[in-house]
Amino acid sequence: MKVIGLTGNIGCGKSTVAGMLRELGVATIDADAIAREIRHNDADARAAIQRRFGTYEAAELARVVFSDADALRDLEDILHPRVRGAVRARLAELAQSGEQVTVVEVIKLIESPL
Repeated sequence: MKVIGLTGNIGCGKSTVAGMLRELGVATIDADAIAREIRHNDADARAAIQRRFGTYEAAELARVVFSDADALRDLEDILHPRVRGAVRARLAELAQSGEQVTVVEVIKLIESPL
């Protein structure tokens, strides 16, 4: 299976392009959606976020991490390994099901060892 990375800054159109590809029948994986799911549903991740930031609510986390590079790095250290694992698992499922091409939408593809 070919895996294509779709990356870029916030608001540059990644989701729009991914949606267009989905309409054409291309399998896509949204790393941001996976991160949100992990933040809400992974008890260990929630506990680590709560310990570090005192909250796991999106608006409060955004306020903190977008004004403090160290805080952003801490949040990424909590979430990114879990997101990588989930993306890799989903890629394996798609390959097993016979998908020929999958597009992974991820904001920090270049910086991440995905």
